[in-house]
Amino acid sequence: MIVVSGASGDLGSQVVNELLTRVPASNCILLSRNPEKLAAHAVAGAFVRQADFDDTVALVDAMQGGSILLIISTLSIGRRAEQHANAIAAA
Repeated sequence: MIVVSGASGDLGSQVVNELLTRVPASNCILLSRNPEKLAAHAVAGAFVRQADFDDTVALVDAMQGGSILLIISTLSIGRRAEQHANAIAAA
């Protein structure tokens, strides 16, 4: 299962749209702080989950079942290294 963080953002939405031309939606876990923006992908069969790099406990649950992770950075410049470390530890 492929996990994409930041799936509702500018880059993330483009990545997800391309990814879904290559793999079934049911093979994707799409993470976002705003999962309602991914409702159409949920209807198509993707697993849409709320996630925030700063909530490490919830991040572990959100990534459950994933085997591949694409980390798309937040706009929190200066905090990205910590946030990426949280995502990697959760995966």
